[in-house]
Amino acid sequence: MFVTSVLSIPHGFAYYVNKLISNLIWNHKPPKIKRSTTIGKIKRGGLNVPDFEIINKSLKASWVKRFVAPEM
Repeated sequence: MFVTSVLSIPHGFAYYVNKLISNLIWNHKPPKIKRSTTIGKIKRGGLNVPDFEIINKSLKASWVKRFVAPEM
């Protein structure tokens, strides 16, 4: 996760990682529920599965704060 938060990733890499996670959960079979449901909170009926693309974008956004904030 750290490497991808610092460096750019190739187009489609996040999709590939999410596909690997989905294959792990569903044992290489078609998913039984929508992806949006699987990444949802357990309290709302989801499975709380991490979405690599969302996590990667949020980590990159956190770098903006470090660049903008004055050094201490």
